[in-house]
Amino acid sequence: MIWRGAARRAAGWLGVALLWGPTGAAVAAEGPAGGRTWVAAAFREAEASPPGEGPLTIGDLLRLRDIGGLSVSPDGARVAFQLRQAVLGTDDYELRWFVVPTDGSAPPRALALAGGTPITHYLNGLNHGYAPPDPARWSPDGSKLALRRRLGERIELLQVDLARGDVRTVADGRVQVTAFAWLASGVLVYRTGLDIAALQAAFAQEKRHGWRFDARQSLFAARPIRAPAPDCVTVTAPDVCDLRAFAYEPDGRTRPATPDEVEALEIARSPRLALPAELRAGAGAVARSASGALAWTRLEPGERGEALAPLRRVTAGGPSPRPCPAPDCAGPFITEVGRARADRSVWFLKRVSSQAPARGPLDRVALFDWRPGEARARRLALEGALSDCAAAGTALVCVRSRPTQPDHIVAVDLDTGATRVLADPNPELAGRTFTPIRELTLADPEGNLGFAHLVYPRGYRPGRRYPLVVTLYQSRGFLRGATGDEYPIHPLAAAGVFVLSVDTPKAYDAWRRQSSAEVARYDRGGGPGNRNTVRAIGRALDGLVAEGLVAPDRIAITGLSHGAELVHAALQDSDRFAAAIASQGAIDVTHLAQFGGMRAISTQRDWMAMLGADSLVAHGGLILDTAWSAHPERLRAPLLLNLGQDEALFGFEGIRTLQFAGRPLDVRVFDDEGHVKGRPRNRLGVYENNLAWLAFWLLDRCETGLEPAEAFGRWNAMAADLGRPRRACGAGPAAGAP
Repeated sequence: MIWRGAARRAAGWLGVALLWGPTGAAVAAEGPAGGRTWVAAAFREAEASPPGEGPLTIGDLLRLRDIGGLSVSPDGARVAFQLRQAVLGTDDYELRWFVVPTDGSAPPRALALAGGTPITHYLNGLNHGYAPPDPARWSPDGSKLALRRRLGERIELLQVDLARGDVRTVADGRVQVTAFAWLASGVLVYRTGLDIAALQAAFAQEKRHGWRFDARQSLFAARPIRAPAPDCVTVTAPDVCDLRAFAYEPDGRTRPATPDEVEALEIARSPRLALPAELRAGAGAVARSASGALAWTRLEPGERGEALAPLRRVTAGGPSPRPCPAPDCAGPFITEVGRARADRSVWFLKRVSSQAPARGPLDRVALFDWRPGEARARRLALEGALSDCAAAGTALVCVRSRPTQPDHIVAVDLDTGATRVLADPNPELAGRTFTPIRELTLADPEGNLGFAHLVYPRGYRPGRRYPLVVTLYQSRGFLRGATGDEYPIHPLAAAGVFVLSVDTPKAYDAWRRQSSAEVARYDRGGGPGNRNTVRAIGRALDGLVAEGLVAPDRIAITGLSHGAELVHAALQDSDRFAAAIASQGAIDVTHLAQFGGMRAISTQRDWMAMLGADSLVAHGGLILDTAWSAHPERLRAPLLLNLGQDEALFGFEGIRTLQFAGRPLDVRVFDDEGHVKGRPRNRLGVYENNLAWLAFWLLDRCETGLEPAEAFGRWNAMAADLGRPRRACGAGPAAGAP
C-alpha cells in the first residue's frame, strides 16, 4: 500500500510528490471470490509463482500472467478475457480464456480449450515481439464467443458455445484469419490473409535462384537475408496473401461474404469508417456501441492533423456531431472513449496532471463521464492506471494497474466511482513486499515537465548514500521492467539500489505546432528533445545527491527503444554515469540504409529529410552528431548492449568502432528476437545480465550465479582500463534469481 503525501521542494528539481509506504508493506489482497483457486486450476501445468513473503524476484516477473484483451457481453453481465503466462520449460507461453460476471458474484470460469500462443505484432516484416490485445467477440445474443488462436504459423478462428461448452473450428488457419466480427443476424464474418503453404512455396522458389534484394529486406538483422512474410493487412503480396472474406452461418455453413457483410466487418474492425467521410480525417479515438451510437475525438480548430500531440475534443452523435463544451473534454492525450448507460452518456480516459500546470506532467490517467447536452464532464476519483475499458450498464470494466500491483480487472461504478475487483490473475503476489515509492517532477531547460517514480532500496537507512539506476522512458502502472520489460525495477530495489523510473518530459506545446518531420528532428538522435531530457534527468539526480540519498559516483542509466537513444545521448553528454545498459545500438551512419519492409524507397527519402540527412548514409545531419563511429572517445562509462537478433546490426559501425578503439563495451545478441524480447528464456537472460552488470559496477559484487565466470574477467579488465578497482569474483549466491 502506498500513500501520497504533501508536495515539497528539494535542491535541483522542480517539485516532489511523496508516495510513501512502510518498508516491507505487502500488496493488499483484494481479489474476487474464489481467491487463487480459479487461476491456479487453469494454469496447473504452467510454472506458477509459489505464494510467499519477501521481495519480488525476477522469477516472479517472468511468471506474471498478462491480460490479453477484454470483451463485455451485449447485456453487460459478463466479460471475457485472455491470460497468458511464460513457461520456461517450453520457452513459450501458455494461454487461457476466461469469463467472469461483471457484478463480482462469482470467480472467473475457464473455457475448456487450449489457447495456443500469443499472436505477435510484426514491423517491417520482422517479429516486433509485442503481443497486442486480441479480444474475443460475443455473439449478439451473448450465447457464444468467437476468438482467434495461434497454433504454430496457423491463426485459426474458433466459436465457443458457452452453454454447451462445445468448440467449433470456423477456419483452420492454414490461411491466417486477420479479422472477424459478428453481425446482428448471428452470422460470423471473417477475413483471411497470409497463406502459409503459398509463402513456403514462394520462399523455396526464390531461394533457388537467390534472394531478390529490394526494399522488403531489413539489414538490421544478423541473419541470412530473406524476404519477410507480409502481414497481409498493412503490407500485402499477391502471391501469398489470400485476401478474401467469408460468412459462417449459425447452421455451420461457410460461404463468401457479401459486400454489405464485408463493410460491416470493416466498420467493426475500424469504427472510424462509420463516421461520415468528411469527419474521418480529423477523428482520433472512435468507438461504436452495439446499437450503432458513436463517440469519438476530433481535432480542435486550428490544430495540425499531422502533429504528434494535437488537441482533441470528445464528440458524440451520428451525422450531426455534438462536441462536449467542457474544458475537460479537450486535450492532447485522450486515449479511449466509448458509450455507456444504454448510449445515454460518454466516458473517456485522459492523461492529466496531478499538479496545476496544464502542460504537465501528465502523470495520471483520469476517467470522465459526460452526458451529451450537459456543459460539464464529471471526473471520477480513481487510483491507478486504467486501460482497455468497455461499458457494462452503469459500470465500466477496465484493466487496472498500480506501481506495486500488475494488471487486474476491475468494474468502476460510473455513478459513484466505487471500484470492484473482478479478477486478479496474480494472487500469488499478495504476500510480496515492496519498498517505499515517491514521485518526482522533472523539468527540462524549456520548461517541459515529466515525472518519475523513485523506488527506495530495501533496508534503506537515512543518512546513508546508495547507488541509483535510471530506467527509461515511461513509468506508468505496475513498475515491472521499464519500457520493454528488461530492467527489473523492484528486484533492483531489493538488491540495495534506488531506482528512478522516468517518464520523460514531453514538448506537448511544441508538438502541436510542428509537423511530423519537425517532431522527428526534435526528438531523435542528437536532437534538442533528447538533450533536454538528459538535462532534466541530470537535474533530478542533482537533487537526490544534494538530499544525501544517492552516491554521485554510483549512478547507472538504462533503456530500450527511445530509451536506448537517450542512454547513448546521455553517455555522450555527461560523465556522471558509472555504468549503462541499452537494448539497441546507437543510430549511426547507415541507419537509413538498413530500413526494410517499407512500401517504397520514397519512404526512406522522407526519413532522410526528417532527420536532416543529405544522403542515404547520412553524412551530416542529426545522425552523425551522436554516432559512436564518429566519436568513440566519448564512451567513458562501461556499456552493456542486449540486442535482439533482428536488430543486431542496428548501429553496427559504432559498435565495431568502439570495440576496435578498446572502449568499455560488452555486447550480447539474443537469438530470434525483435525489438521487444519475448521468449521466456531470453527474458530471463536479459534480467540476469542486467542484474549482474549493475551489481558489478554499482555494488562491487560478482553475482556468479547469474553470469559465467569469464564475464567477470572481461569486466575486471574494463575496470582496470578505467582506473577503477578490480573485484574478487568467486563462487557465491545470486541475488534475485528465480
